[in-house]
Amino acid sequence: MVLVFVALLLFLLPLAVLSLQQQPAGTPPHYRIAPEVPVRLNQLDPAQYCPTSAPCEEWRTWAGSACSAAATAANINAFLPEGARPYRVVDILHEEIRQRQISPRLGLLNGAESIEKTVKRFGFTTHPLDHPSLNDVLQIANLGTPVIVNWPPELWKGGHFLLVRGGNQTSVFLTDSSSYNFVTLPRATFLARWAGFAVVIEPDGSGLPKTSSMLQWPAA
Repeated sequence: MVLVFVALLLFLLPLAVLSLQQQPAGTPPHYRIAPEVPVRLNQLDPAQYCPTSAPCEEWRTWAGSACSAAATAANINAFLPEGARPYRVVDILHEEIRQRQISPRLGLLNGAESIEKTVKRFGFTTHPLDHPSLNDVLQIANLGTPVIVNWPPELWKGGHFLLVRGGNQTSVFLTDSSSYNFVTLPRATFLARWAGFAVVIEPDGSGLPKTSSMLQWPAA
């Protein structure tokens, strides 16, 4: 009986190895699919920072550099359960400030590390993509997982964070918090502004993402 088992094992092992070797190249990782398409948050809108729609000091200080907070908030909101109050830009901004990961002049200071420290409070984990191609990013986004990307200052004045929500052979589909409100760009235009930074965030597996009612914010 033992000899039969060993013989069967020796027969099946090469087949298992061959099966692994034949996995299609470029298969994207399996990230959580967002239930909703990311909805744009306008980083220049006082209502994203202030108790009323009138401008306040926080808006004056941060509106020009809060693209990372806007992109992150839109991304997190896409995963929230139905009926939950969506986050505003200021909710994410407060955590970036608390973690000392943002500056009014420079924006987000430490890229993926800053995003990781920020989203942890909201029940999310971070997956920086390692030298992805644009096709890699679009594969993930087209499966329903938004991707945070960055245009560095040397390629786009001041630098900018925004979300890729999909794309095809000719275009990249975006959710953009800036005054430009980019929705679709030709691939060549996007590539001229992008140096390869891409981060996926998803609920960390400890349960549903934290809604705003679960968090206590320090006084502004």
